[in-house]
Amino acid sequence: MNIKSQIETLLFIAAKPISLKKIVEFLDVSEKDVDVIIDDLQKAYKTEKRGFRVVRSGKQIELVSAPENKDVVRKFFQKETEAELSKASLETLAVVAYKGPVSRSQIEEDRGVNSIITLRNLMIRGLIEKTGNNKEGLELFRITADLLKKFGVERQADLPDYKLWN
Repeated sequence: MNIKSQIETLLFIAAKPISLKKIVEFLDVSEKDVDVIIDDLQKAYKTEKRGFRVVRSGKQIELVSAPENKDVVRKFFQKETEAELSKASLETLAVVAYKGPVSRSQIEEDRGVNSIITLRNLMIRGLIEKTGNNKEGLELFRITADLLKKFGVERQADLPDYKLWN
């Protein structure tokens, strides 16, 4: 069992900051061991001039792109936001537009597939946003005012056939 590899994987798949406590609980290792491994990863990524960095903010840890690669990241996301929406993006957007605020698990239940990448892409485009958490602590997503403007409506309830979904 390679704890360092498992921590890297968790940071990668989380796609957002993850708490030190969550890593410790999930991998059933000590906080001190995780701290040492995070320090090692931070040094290694920086020294080896890798495309990633491990960033700490208090007890939150996140895997991010290396700052020296900001131009390629900007170019990639610019191309991403100019491209047409995929079928998966349109499906996800419809669920958020008509059922939102909605959690990722609710979206995935409706669509039957993992939606984290699609949600990220829709957020990058400014079409949806996070709007807090539900009672279970799950993040909720809703459509943005920019999306309403693009549809030419003032409120979510003004979307075509909105009442059929609610």
